[in-house]
Amino acid sequence: MRLWLCSMTGGDLIRHFAIHSSLGGAPRCVERYLAAGGAVGADIISDRLAGLRLRNVRSITKLASDTALKNALRAAAATDEMRAAQLGVTLDRYMAPAERECETRGFSTPLSLAVVYDSMIHGSWDRIAARAGRPATHGTSEKEWILTYVRTRHACLRVSIVSGLPRIARASFSARSLSRTGS
Repeated sequence: MRLWLCSMTGGDLIRHFAIHSSLGGAPRCVERYLAAGGAVGADIISDRLAGLRLRNVRSITKLASDTALKNALRAAAATDEMRAAQLGVTLDRYMAPAERECETRGFSTPLSLAVVYDSMIHGSWDRIAARAGRPATHGTSEKEWILTYVRTRHACLRVSIVSGLPRIARASFSARSLSRTGS
């Protein structure tokens, strides 16, 4: 998560942060940072915390133009407290559920974990997994099921791109890359 805090520019930083808010990650990350004694940008971040918890267009639009908040988040991203907060949230909110899902489905390969983890972060794991058909435990090999899932996901993402959601293109590239690994 640190990389996206440091590398994003303009309103994209806040919009991306808002997307992770819908998953519960962004506000928790900031809360952990502040609770750990994170001082860099703390006054500004604390002041905007209520807005970061909201998931409506008005709040996101307002925060996306908040230069002070964007600068505070970028500066905080370089601290040990923010790195620890981001790692903690990543493990709790994203990696642990992906590991549980893999265990439930009997998946054991790193590729399967990567696909499940990526899909849970970007959303629609359950919906696309249902479209991919019966899980590997019902006669299909893990590799075959993951490949079917990735192809199904890629098709869904292409529909989103054509429907006017160009930001989905990066996730679609991810799905294409994963399907080419074949392992």
